Amino acid sequence: MLRLGVALGLVLGVAGIAAVVRGGAYLPALELSCYVIAALLFVLAGAGNSPGRGHALDVESGLAGSSTWRTVLGDPANPPSKALAPAVPFLFSAVVLILIGLALASA
Repeated sequence: MLRLGVALGLVLGVAGIAAVVRGGAYLPALELSCYVIAALLFVLAGAGNSPGRGHALDVESGLAGSSTWRTVLGDPANPPSKALAPAVPFLFSAVVLILIGLALASA
């Protein structure tokens, strides 16, 4: 929730600056800022380090020299952690900002 609050604060600040610089209305600037910050959050979510991604890369790199044809669903000796992936709050914040932008567009 902290990241969502920071994202909303950033959107409000960017929209205020954009409205002053462009000399336009605040609501269209707020809508555009929601979309821009949401796109940035999607990029940050994709660039983050997910525990499941690291585990899958370790398993695949261990099988790179293997000549057997099989599907590996995971190494039971070293399973990924059950913690929330770092990308999830970024994705949640991005989706909320897109929904706010859509609500502003229809208003």
